[in-house]
Formats: sequence, structure tokens, C-alpha cells
Amino acid sequence: MTLVDEVPLVKADEMRLAQVLVNLLINAAHAIRPGQVDINTITVSAGCNASGQIVITITDSGCGMSASVLERIYEPFFTTKAVGAGTGLGLSTCLGIVRSMGGELLIESVPGEGTTARVVLQAAQIEATSPAIAEPAVRSQRGRILVVDDEIGVLQSLRHVLSDHDLVCVESAQAAIDAIESDGEFDAVVCDLVMPAMTGQDLFRKAQSRWPHLSHRFIFITGGAITADMNRFLDAVPNTVIHKPFRDNSLKTAVSEVIRRADLPGTT
Repeated sequence: MTLVDEVPLVKADEMRLAQVLVNLLINAAHAIRPGQVDINTITVSAGCNASGQIVITITDSGCGMSASVLERIYEPFFTTKAVGAGTGLGLSTCLGIVRSMGGELLIESVPGEGTTARVVLQAAQIEATSPAIAEPAVRSQRGRILVVDDEIGVLQSLRHVLSDHDLVCVESAQAAIDAIESDGEFDAVVCDLVMPAMTGQDLFRKAQSRWPHLSHRFIFITGGAITADMNRFLDAVPNTVIHKPFRDNSLKTAVSEVIRRADLPGTT
């Protein structure tokens, strides 16, 4: 169910805000146990609070969370999901994105009664000035891109940002290996660094040994909460690293550069 009042424009990045909302909706869906479709609900609403801020609210009728779990939900790598089902970076990344836009992410939950997530954003100040010069669009030749990320919300955002290319999107490093073996060549690989079971670092090492030309085409994305070993790895390799929350053009530019280098004579 969706309830949306007439609200002013918000001060936010459309793609990154969509990433947050998709992640929160997926969390709400996961909190609801199968069955009882007549009583299970997810409600999305938007309106203004007394301070003039815009509040987007997502409420579910799921299992809820205890106070001890609620205290830790923004901790990187903390998750209540089964081993291999999630990294625990979803809400940590969402909080970083919302705060980078001058807003706040508030979550309330009661065990057995459900959870409410509120994204609070500032209204945009519309100034009557001459039109701003738009940031030039990044244009590049169309490429075949392998996109690897275990967070469905992030994967959807990447699919949107890189829609100018032919994409193969997978949710694990093993699925990426299967795609390389069955689908052949890729012009670039956009790979999340922190994933369960097999990390982006592990996938890169596998590519180095089996498809060395492909390892030069990796672009890593990360939420920043990584281990010391991963930091040393990133310092040792020449590949581009894009930090979440990323802007459209930073990733598009990196992909374009990888495709350009791959097309140069004598390069791999």
C-alpha cells in the first residue's frame, strides 16, 4: 500500500535515494514470513513533518527486532540473516547515503509487530537564478559488462547507471565465474569487494590465474567497511575503486576508461 501526500522536491541524488528505498523494501519483504497474505502488509508513505522536512516511511508487519538487535543494525557486517545470505552492509550503506544528502535514517521496531523505517530529507531550495550548467554526460562505446554484487538493491542501481551497456548481472562471485565460463568475453567487470562465501578479491585472484587479460578490466565498488587485508590488496593492484555511495558519472567514467584501454593496440 502506498500513501503519498503532495510534497516538495528533496535535496537528494535520485539514483542513490532509489538504492536506499529498494534496500529498505527488500528488508521489509524479508521480515515477513510466507503465508497469511490477508494480514501481512508493507506500507510506503511520504509527507512533511512539522519542521518542513520530507519523510518517506516504510512500515512492515513482519517479525520485528529486539532492542539488542536494533542497537546494532547500522554496524558494518552485522546481520541476522543466515550465513551466506547477506553481508550486513545494507543498512550501514543506506545510512551513509542518506547522511551524505543531509538527511537521517531512523528505524523503530517491536518484536512480533513489525518495523518502521523513516528516511528524513531536507526540502530542496529552488532559487530563481539562471539555469546551472549541467554536468556533461559521459559517452562511451557500448560494452559488455559483468556486474557482481550480492545486495539486490545495489545491483538494481548499477543496472540503472550502466543501462547504456549490455549487462550480465549476478549476485555472487561463483555466479560470475559461471558467467565468464559460459558467456565468454566481457569488456569490463564491475565487482563488489565484500561478498559472502567468495569476495571480490577472491574473484579477482581467480581471474588472474585463469583469465589474466580480464583481471585488468575489474572495477571494484565498496562501502568502505573492509578488512586490513582488503585495504592492502587494493593498494597493491592498479584497478579503479569506486566508493559507495557513488555518483553516476564516476562509475560511467571508470567503465568507459576500461573499455577504451582494452581497445588500444597492444593492451589487454
